[in-house]
Amino acid sequence: MEDMNANLPRAAKPERPGESAHVTGYLEAHERVADGDADSPDNGELWVPDDLDAADRDSWLEGFRSHFEP
Repeated sequence: MEDMNANLPRAAKPERPGESAHVTGYLEAHERVADGDADSPDNGELWVPDDLDAADRDSWLEGFRSHFEP
């Protein structure tokens, strides 16, 4: 049976107190790469949560993209 939650965003907002959107984006990139769902920093646009405000969205994307920095 197919996992019904497979395509749902995993981390809409930081879940732990003090965890920034940047860290959440970085961790999401790590998971997406491990799952084979992401292979470049540009893939962040596909996975960024819809419910973030502009500042958190930018921070989340920076975190996601930083996962791919050498």
